[in-house]
Amino acid sequence: MREQSGDRGHLRLTEGGALHTELYGVMGLEPDAPPSAVRAAWKLALLKEHPDRGGDAERFKRIKLAYDVLKDPRKRAAYDRSGLEGVTLVAVAAEEEALREAAQAHADATAATAAAPLKQIAAAPAATPPAAPSAADELAKLAGLRDAGILTGDEFSEAKAKIIAKM
Repeated sequence: MREQSGDRGHLRLTEGGALHTELYGVMGLEPDAPPSAVRAAWKLALLKEHPDRGGDAERFKRIKLAYDVLKDPRKRAAYDRSGLEGVTLVAVAAEEEALREAAQAHADATAATAAAPLKQIAAAPAATPPAAPSAADELAKLAGLRDAGILTGDEFSEAKAKIIAKM
């Protein structure tokens, strides 16, 4: 594996001796192009290849992929070393890191909530249970269910008998 120097420090060549250059070619760039040139080439390509302006949709997707990779120093370095497979690994690692951070933030928030003073909970007045519905309320609900066709006459009569028996 050889190294080639340029504006970006060094570029690694693949095991076969060829630098991964497909995405650079899509953008019309040299592999040692600075980030400002990547952005400028992307803007120009947007104007030229956007499907709304008569450009090819597939080529536009390829330009978007190239820009997404080449604008990010970590992805660009991974691409230079291993091609798109390397970029995929970087993306997976970044996603795993984001998930770890989210899990840690959740754990921190849960711990802060759990650490609330128990005195406040103990000092709070006991909640009174809601009042049980009256027999008249229950009979009215049953009548509504019967009238809506949800309960048959026999089901209504059976439920009504149970309510009256509880009185």
